[in-house]
Amino acid sequence: MSKIMLGKTPGCPRIQMNCVDVRDVAEAHVQAVLRDDSSGNRFILCAGSFWWSELATMMKADFPEYSIPTYDL
Repeated sequence: MSKIMLGKTPGCPRIQMNCVDVRDVAEAHVQAVLRDDSSGNRFILCAGSFWWSELATMMKADFPEYSIPTYDL
């Protein structure tokens, strides 16, 4: 994603990425430590699936100083 954020690509590849908020990951770690039944298990966290162009649009709003392309290739 860094090449996209730096404007070194003409657009975003047409692929999706699963995302989760880091605060949710932290809460999952706390809950795993507190629960006896979590021992030895794995947990998958996913808040949603986004197209790279959607992620680029979100990043562009937060980092207007970068030339981030927001359209699909």
